[in-house]
Amino acid sequence: MNEKRNDDTPREEDTARNSPHFSSSSHLAETHASRQHRTLQNKLDNAVLNLQCTEGELRSLAAHLFKAHEEERQHISRELHDDVSQRLSLVGMTLQQITGIGLRREDLERLRSARRQVETLNNDLRNLSHRLHPSILVDLGLPAALKALVEEFGERENMPATFVSQDLPESWPPIAALSLYRIAQEALRNVAKHAGKTHVKVILSGAGGSLQLRVTDFGVGFDQESEMASRGLGMISMQERAGLAGGVLAVRSALGEGTTVTAEVPLEHHA
Repeated sequence: MNEKRNDDTPREEDTARNSPHFSSSSHLAETHASRQHRTLQNKLDNAVLNLQCTEGELRSLAAHLFKAHEEERQHISRELHDDVSQRLSLVGMTLQQITGIGLRREDLERLRSARRQVETLNNDLRNLSHRLHPSILVDLGLPAALKALVEEFGERENMPATFVSQDLPESWPPIAALSLYRIAQEALRNVAKHAGKTHVKVILSGAGGSLQLRVTDFGVGFDQESEMASRGLGMISMQERAGLAGGVLAVRSALGEGTTVTAEVPLEHHA
């Protein structure tokens, strides 16, 4: 007959668990796990720090590239306006001084055509110079520059285009003005390229310590989920422009409902 086991008799597993060897092994395992956790946490912290540094370096590089780009635009614009445009004006004046007396009818028509072509070319050159570096942005300010940009767009693309400014603050940083102007340029280019013939409305307004630009078209729109990535460098450029001024950019669109690009930048930005 088997002897009845006494409930007070320690079981083997309890005895092993309470042994000094078991306690030491458990402590070593916990210590090892804690060290692994700290090591992984340190690696994660370093990775986050490196990523933040990389993002900061990329933002700094983007700012440098945009600055260099603007300086090159300004240089080319000045060359076009002060040199090439002046030469074309001289050619036009010379052609105007030719009376055409004694010329055959077909030669006289060629002379008149040459005058018109020189005048058209000179106007196109001035417009190109203006788009490269809008001196009006410095001379008359952002609202006037945007108004001229929208009017020129409407005439060039044969679209109804309106500009409205409202609740504007007394002043804003130059980087904010330049960023919003370039964003407006790119947004209007996208309208001309993708929206089809439609009405475009550009609104510049002040909103609680920030300056907001909204470009709305009532064109074909697009599916943001499937087409956002394919919008290319233009969309990236607008986002970077807003970011460099300390602001944000949002795009809302749907098929058949048009597109709205909204950029908002702070009135005080510390780079």
